[in-house]
Amino acid sequence: MLTARISEDRLRLRKRGTVGVRILRLEGRVHHTNAAEFTTELTLRSLYLSSGEALIIDFSDLHSISSAGLRGLLELKKELQEAGIKFVFAGLSGEMEVIFRVTRFDCIFPIARDVDAASRMILEDRNSCSRPARLH
Repeated sequence: MLTARISEDRLRLRKRGTVGVRILRLEGRVHHTNAAEFTTELTLRSLYLSSGEALIIDFSDLHSISSAGLRGLLELKKELQEAGIKFVFAGLSGEMEVIFRVTRFDCIFPIARDVDAASRMILEDRNSCSRPARLH
């Protein structure tokens, strides 16, 4: 498992998965002082994927994200779509779920309750807008 530390607030990115589907687990917090590095790391790690592959970004251990971090997610979405890479966010809970609902990111990104549900979404190729509370 590959791990990268970003800033003193312990934002870590952990990559795992099988051929064709990669899981990137986010840990810690994204705020204005580490958002640029967060965006760069996400983009760089995503570049290792090929068209037709898929990425699950697991938010279950990410405790908060600033507006700068949300902007980074929008940039990542654009990069992934241009590269033909399917992606699903998984594991939003607590504060992260509220942030995604208030900003309407829950209708911009495909979101699953957990990594297993995200895997099923990818296999079934369902990247439509859904609210986290109604997911599988």
